[in-house]
Amino acid sequence: MKKTFLSLILFSLIITTVQKSDAQSWSLTGNSGTNQATNFIGTNDNKNLLFRTNNLERMRISKDGTIGIGGNNNSGYILNVHANSTLGGINITDPLDNYVLHSSKSGNGYAIYVAKTSATDSSATIYSLNSGSGAGVYGHSTSGYGVYGYTEKGGNLEDPIAVSGVYGYNPSYGYGVGGYCFKGSGIYGYSAKWIGIFGDIGNSDYYAGYFNGDIYATGSYLPSGKNLKQDITDVSDAMNIINQLHPKHYQYRQDGNYQLMNLPKGKRYGLIAEDVEKVLPGLVKESKYKTKMYDDQLADPKNSALITTRTSETINFKALNYIELIPIMIKGMQEMNDKLQQQIQEQQQRIDKLEKIIEKLSANSNISSSNLSSESNGAYLKQNTPNPFTQNTIIYCNIPPSAKLAQLIIYNENGNRIKSFDLTNGINNVTITAASFSSGQYVYSLFIDGKNIESKKMILTK
Repeated sequence: MKKTFLSLILFSLIITTVQKSDAQSWSLTGNSGTNQATNFIGTNDNKNLLFRTNNLERMRISKDGTIGIGGNNNSGYILNVHANSTLGGINITDPLDNYVLHSSKSGNGYAIYVAKTSATDSSATIYSLNSGSGAGVYGHSTSGYGVYGYTEKGGNLEDPIAVSGVYGYNPSYGYGVGGYCFKGSGIYGYSAKWIGIFGDIGNSDYYAGYFNGDIYATGSYLPSGKNLKQDITDVSDAMNIINQLHPKHYQYRQDGNYQLMNLPKGKRYGLIAEDVEKVLPGLVKESKYKTKMYDDQLADPKNSALITTRTSETINFKALNYIELIPIMIKGMQEMNDKLQQQIQEQQQRIDKLEKIIEKLSANSNISSSNLSSESNGAYLKQNTPNPFTQNTIIYCNIPPSAKLAQLIIYNENGNRIKSFDLTNGINNVTITAASFSSGQYVYSLFIDGKNIESKKMILTK
C-alpha cells in the first residue's frame, strides 16, 4: 500500500513537470519545428500583450491590434529611434505597388512633423528621390495648400536653398517644383518684403520664365534707370524704321506638336520676327520649345496609368521683343509732330502771302468787296468744295444779267495769274482738276466788267 501511494505521487510530479515544460517551451536560443498555424507568442484572451525591461513597460500590443512603443497605458506612446547606420534611423523598403509609409490623422495639428535642430547644417530636413518619371514630392489638399514652404531666416540670393521655403531640383527634363490645381492656383507665391516669385536662368539662350498661355498682371515694370545704362544716344530717323515694318494679321499653328505650345487661337495682329530682324536685329531672339518636357509626364500626378508619351521634337522659332518697339514709335510720333509743325508754319506763311495778294487785288479795283457785291446786283463767289482737295474741287458763283464780261481768275501764292475761266450770266460751277496744278495754296477771284468782286483761298494736297 505504501509502495502504491509513492508511485502515485511520482506519477503526479512527472505530469506536472511535463505540463510546466510544455507551457514554457519557447527557447531563448531559438526554436524549430514550429507551426505558424498553432504556435505563437501572445494571449488567447481579450488582453493586451506587454513587453518590459527593468520591470518597466517599453512596448505594448493592445487587444485591438495597435502597437505602442516607448510609453505606457497612461501617457501614450512615442517612437524613439537612434540612427547609427548609413540607412538612417528607420529604413523601410517595399517592392510592391503600395505605400511604403502611410499616416492618417484626424483633428487639429500636423499629421507628420519633422524637426531638424542644427542651426548650421544646410542639408535638407526632408529629402525625396524618385528614380522614375513621377514627382519627388506630391502634395494634395482639399481646401488648403498642396505644399506649403516657410523659411524663417533666409541666406542670400546666391544661395537659393538657404532662402527657399520650398526648393526643388531636377537634373533632367521636367520640373524642379511642379504645381497642380483644379480650381485655384498651381503655384502661389507671396512675400511680405521682397519678391513673391523669383525666376533666374543660367543660360541666356533660354528664359527665366516660360508661360504656355496668356499672362495677366495688375502692374508691370522693366529696369530703366540711368545708372543701369551706358552709351546712351537719341534714336534718330524713327519714321524710316517704322516705314520698313510691315504689320500682318495671321493665325498661329495648332497642328502636331505646335498645339503643345498653347499658342493663341483666332485672328491675330503683329509683326513677323524675320522681317523685323532685317531692320532691328537686336529685338529678335532665337528660341526653342522642347516637347521633351511633355514626354512621360503624368496627366494626373496621383495616377501613373495616365502617362502620355509623344514624339519628342525641338521646335525652333524666333521671338520678338515688342516692348522695345515703343521708344521707336514714340520717336516716330515726335518726328511727325515736328514735321507737321513745320508744315503749319509754312502754310501760315503762304496764307499771309495770299492775304496780301487779295488785299492788293482789292486795292487795284479801288472798291471794297462788300460794296462790289451790293452794286453787282446779286453777284457772289462761294468757297470751293472740298477744300483742301486732292483730286477735283468745285467753285460756285453767280453772275447778274447786267454783266457784260465775267471771269474766274486763279493766282498762285506768288500772285502770278495761272488760269482763267469765262463765265456766263446766272449760276456757274467751275471744276478745278488737280492734274492741272501742283500742290500748294491758291487764290481765286471773281471779276465782273473788270472789277474784283471777291477773292478766296483754296489748298491742293497730293
